[in-house]
Amino acid sequence: MITLPAGKYLIGDLCYRDAVWDEMIEPFIPNELRTLSNGKRYVILKTAYGDGEYMDQDGKRYWVDSGTIGIIECDGDEDTPQGRVFDFGSEFNVYNDNGEMHFGAIVIDTDPEVDEDFDFGDHGPTEYQEWHDYDSDC
Repeated sequence: MITLPAGKYLIGDLCYRDAVWDEMIEPFIPNELRTLSNGKRYVILKTAYGDGEYMDQDGKRYWVDSGTIGIIECDGDEDTPQGRVFDFGSEFNVYNDNGEMHFGAIVIDTDPEVDEDFDFGDHGPTEYQEWHDYDSDC
């Protein structure tokens, strides 16, 4: 579990932040508080099933192309289709609980219960995960 201080943060797939993504993943270390050369702190968490679309408890959708969802300090209102800005009024915890990502009160479930009628085609759930999961080639 990682504790971050109060402030504004962007939550989403950080690979869309082209200017700093290469620095974030060299080396790629998930579940760890890291700091960019510009001083901004961030944490990257791996999704349970790689790429796709995941929702938080408010129904906000998060598009994922790197198999990860992260949080990074930000300066302003930078909402994008791939992320959402939150202003946390006090320190909060960040952690991944078996695919359920917690960013303070924001919860993004990347391992929802699979509908028994879901058609994986020629792949079972395990193969589906492996097929969609790749490191961070955005």
